[in-house]
Order: sequence, then C-alpha cells, then structure tokens
Amino acid sequence: MIQETFMRVLSAIRGGQIRQPDRLGAFVNSVSKNVLIEHQRSYLRDQHQNIALDSVDVPDGEDLEGKMLQEERQKAVHEVLNKVSARDREILLMYYSHEHKQALEERQKLARDLGLPLQHLRVLVQRTRQQVVKALEMRESIRQKEKA
Repeated sequence: MIQETFMRVLSAIRGGQIRQPDRLGAFVNSVSKNVLIEHQRSYLRDQHQNIALDSVDVPDGEDLEGKMLQEERQKAVHEVLNKVSARDREILLMYYSHEHKQALEERQKLARDLGLPLQHLRVLVQRTRQQVVKALEMRESIRQKEKA
C-alpha cells in the first residue's frame, strides 16, 4: 500500500496535478487514505465472493425442510445485501467481521481509516442494518402472501 501511495503521489506531481504545493502533506495523507479504503474494499469484495450459499453444514439429525429454510434465508440475506450500496455493505461487513473481544478495537480502527467518528460509524451501520432487516421482512411478507 505504501508503494501504491507513493506511485500515485509521484504520478500526480509529474502530471502537474498538485495545485497547492504547500499542502503536499495533506495530499499525501488523502491519497494514502484512499488507497487504504480501496484495499479494504477489495479485500471485503474477495471475502464476500468466497462465501458460498451452501457453506453451512446441517447436521444429519435435522430435517430437509429445516435445511431448505436455512438455505433460503441465506440466499435472501445475500440478495438483500447486494441491493444495499457497496459502501454501506462493505462497512457493515467490516464492522461485524471480527471476534467479540477484538470488535471495539477493530471498529475504532475502521472509523479512523474511514475518517469518521466512531459514533457516526455506528449510526451508518445501524441504518444499513435496519435497511437489511426491513427488506428481509418485506420479502417474508410477500412470500407468506404468495403461499396463502
């Protein structure tokens, strides 16, 4: 990431894109922040694509209907998450992707990386989560009406 930042800054300098040379430090900082965010998005996108809908093993003792319902729920969650904006989806996934004991530290780091206060990050996550829950409830309501 350091090399990528350096190359982008060097390219901007050579291309005459630096309008305020006295603010070069701020420019480098913003470029490094953008590179970091792009790296995190790429990582999350790769992780998200590697999650298979059938990744949950159902013990042999459970019935087929339970397994099908679980798969249907997973598919619904994936479809709803894909309808949320890419930025909000990535923030949501990063926010919840750590073990409980590391969660606060990682969330504070995520907020710093995004240039947001921790409370603002929590509000973004809460709003996105509410969107996902509402969409899932709507899907379930439609599904119930179709069955009737």
